[in-house]
Amino acid sequence: MFAKRKTIVTAIELGTSKICVLIGECQDDEDNVIVIGRGEVDSNGAVVKGEIIDMDKAVELLSDAVDQADELSGKRLSESKFIGVGVTSSGITSFQNVGSAIVRSPDGIISEDDIAEAGKNSKLVHLPYDRVKIETFSSYFLLAGQRRVSDPIGQISRKLDAYVNVIHGDFDRISLFTKLVTDCGVGDEELVFPVFTGIAAAQSILTDEEKNNGVIFIDMGAGTSEYLVVHNGGVMSSGVIPVGFEHVANDLSLILNLHIDNCRKLIVDGTITALSAQGRGFIEQKNFNSRNVKIPLLSFEKIIEERLREIFEIIKSRVAKEISLRDLASGGVLTGGGAMFPRTADIFRSVFECPVRVGKPFDASGAITDLESPRCSAVWGILKYGNIYLKSGRIESGGIIDAASSLLDNAAGNIMHGIRNVWNSLKV
Repeated sequence: MFAKRKTIVTAIELGTSKICVLIGECQDDEDNVIVIGRGEVDSNGAVVKGEIIDMDKAVELLSDAVDQADELSGKRLSESKFIGVGVTSSGITSFQNVGSAIVRSPDGIISEDDIAEAGKNSKLVHLPYDRVKIETFSSYFLLAGQRRVSDPIGQISRKLDAYVNVIHGDFDRISLFTKLVTDCGVGDEELVFPVFTGIAAAQSILTDEEKNNGVIFIDMGAGTSEYLVVHNGGVMSSGVIPVGFEHVANDLSLILNLHIDNCRKLIVDGTITALSAQGRGFIEQKNFNSRNVKIPLLSFEKIIEERLREIFEIIKSRVAKEISLRDLASGGVLTGGGAMFPRTADIFRSVFECPVRVGKPFDASGAITDLESPRCSAVWGILKYGNIYLKSGRIESGGIIDAASSLLDNAAGNIMHGIRNVWNSLKV
């Protein structure tokens, strides 16, 4: 009996608060990834709002995290066939593109060839020289310019339009992330692939039911907040705003004249939440002059709420341009470090006027524990993304930029179904 072939994949997350590396082992006939190595270090200002601020420090810190993960894995890093690096910044955005096809059959019944032609045309995206396509996902099909469907096979129409969500970013910033990885000696350039962290986090959290019924997904990190809207299995909108939970701590520090480290601690360790539950009226802290001051708890709560409400209002205004929020039957899903603060979900619910759940990664198996936290959604999702990429045969010789767009190139020519199959495979 032949032993099952095992493949190594690596995921790297470069965040404002932490740099994290996971090494996973996957088998050809299984969907799950077994985590065999993990490394994590504080970012210490090397990465801010999804941008590399200090390249030398970032190389040093990533090298430390890589060494930790490689040691735990039993030195398996060098076997990696996919090295995914999460990318996010204000430079990442998306738009809806459309490709059309005239249905050629006399009876007007849509065939696989018609879908392939519309999908191929939807791939024709013209971006400025300083922009690069990161990923493309199917949104929906339009029949005769009027009726939306998720699967047009067997439908009757003389014209078929295929809509896709094109995620793109600043070429220099994306290249800098991949250069950082290669400078650390993690792997050759052809094995390093940029992955939008919003998509990665979503695939580790969202259920098939949520994707089909419609959901708005937000990953609130320290420096950025990524969002994604999925409806009828298609990606309708996606993007990043350069504001995260670190801005909450910064607001508290500036307005209340407190050291930012103390503000972070009050939020992270649950002090504010606990005192509020106890009905306490004040919090005693040292200000910048080292004097003890008593600050009304209500002041903390109001500052936090104003910032979180602003974040959600910005995202709401963006996604409302693409789809009616009333069509999202599954409501919202929150993840990331910001989702761990109890009031975040309450304010989300108030702004979007829909139910919301806090999403945590699951199916995270292996000897490495403590991954089932909202903080780990993106890096775990990148690992799963690599497994799907390998199994779908998407890794080609085009390098770090061409590989992501190769999701549109199905070997059998069934392009749009290729995109949808890959997206539908990104599930828990």
